[in-house]
Amino acid sequence: MKKRLPNKEFRKLVPKLREKGFYNSKEKRPINWKKYNSAQTEEALELLKRINEIVDSCKIKKVSNLGRKGIDEKILAKVILLCETLQLT
Repeated sequence: MKKRLPNKEFRKLVPKLREKGFYNSKEKRPINWKKYNSAQTEEALELLKRINEIVDSCKIKKVSNLGRKGIDEKILAKVILLCETLQLT
């Protein structure tokens, strides 16, 4: 079953979208990649600093482990938060 467009005016407008000149083109702005990369690096460093502050301020209840030595929960939390924020997972 074919989906119908919402109304007559819209249906008349759709073919015009494909014509040249319907949209006004914008001039392309030059991108300063050095500034962009610097800003991204600064943001990542600030984020890492903030994650360290927040995780270090948390109090973690210690549970006695039998057998193998446990993992440092704070380091694990920092790694997980950083990976999620930087979309590495």
